[in-house]
Amino acid sequence: MSHAAELGRQIDWIKQAQAVGGRQVGVWPDAWQRSRRFDFLYRPERLLVLEPDVGRVAPRVPGFRTIGSAGRGVVEAEAADHADLPTILEQLVGEFGPVVSPVHYAHVSPAGFCPADDPQEYDGQRKPWPLAMGGGDGHGVRVGIIDTGLLHHQEANTWIDGVKGDWDNPDEVPNDGYIDYYAGHGTFCAGVVRAMAPKARVQVEDVLHLGGVADEAEIGRQVHQALDREPAIISMSAGMTTLGGRGSLVFERVRERVEEQDVLVVAAAGNDDSADESFWPAAFDWVRGVGATDEAGTTRAPFSNYGDWVDVYAPGVNHINAYAHGPYKPMAHPDELRHFHGIAKWSGTSFSTPLVAGLVARRMSHTGESAHEAYEALVSEAHHRIEDKPVLMP
Repeated sequence: MSHAAELGRQIDWIKQAQAVGGRQVGVWPDAWQRSRRFDFLYRPERLLVLEPDVGRVAPRVPGFRTIGSAGRGVVEAEAADHADLPTILEQLVGEFGPVVSPVHYAHVSPAGFCPADDPQEYDGQRKPWPLAMGGGDGHGVRVGIIDTGLLHHQEANTWIDGVKGDWDNPDEVPNDGYIDYYAGHGTFCAGVVRAMAPKARVQVEDVLHLGGVADEAEIGRQVHQALDREPAIISMSAGMTTLGGRGSLVFERVRERVEEQDVLVVAAAGNDDSADESFWPAAFDWVRGVGATDEAGTTRAPFSNYGDWVDVYAPGVNHINAYAHGPYKPMAHPDELRHFHGIAKWSGTSFSTPLVAGLVARRMSHTGESAHEAYEALVSEAHHRIEDKPVLMP
């Protein structure tokens, strides 16, 4: 299947999935089919405004109505259905500065492919790969994962025993009896953390459960809920591109609480093989953006984003870990049928990210360092570099 055809299938799936929750999905620009790419996905009837600026923004947006809070100091509002929000909001940013934005969708399948491929069948020995050897085991370290939730019936995958979280439903979006696209993503990420730090206290927060997508207001609220559990590390294997390439308003405000609690946030750099467009939240200077290498950690994976805003690399190709049970039709090859039995092989910066989180947790339990101290120590001890960025290996 061509890139354009697969991209179209991804967007159709996201629209279908979000419709289950009663949400619309806008694609910007409207004529994205001609260029075979899009700038961002957004909720066409919603916007975000910094609280002190509501008074001057409201009269300029047709049908403006406050919905509620999207986090500290950020108001979520509704606009008239017919409003051309991206154009209106870009004009307002030009006048008032970056005080307003669309409600962007974050996703595990951005303009390219994240994950970098469909999950592949795996019939080998039932254990995860890669595995960390030596050092600590993550005992007592709390790791929060913002993703698609945790699958039931994972007893055979002993390394994720004790992982807690919101339940993921692999059949939540009607898909003719096949495993939903991106279902099991959060479970797989939790397994990657545990493969690095087998005794870490891992909590999976289910927010990207409808087609691997959630809007940034929802995610911001879920991040605050995750922070209530006082994790040392938060791992997020999803992200967004945005109007004007500006950082998410919601995550700008999340920063305050993250810094108050001294939490290390690691986030996937995305899989567009690009350095041209920042992927948020990975591109924030207070987040550690994680790119992917090959299995050996010697070269950048061909799908991984790169550039100055990527902070670190880690293996992201052919991970083996916990997954769903049942039949699956690949997004890229819909005529093919694959069968899964709770384990899969998968690639993407989605999985290099929890690998870094797990390595930090492992070191923390061994040295007593804070999450930021452990991360900096791992970076300083890294033996390999790609594009002048450290590569962290198990």
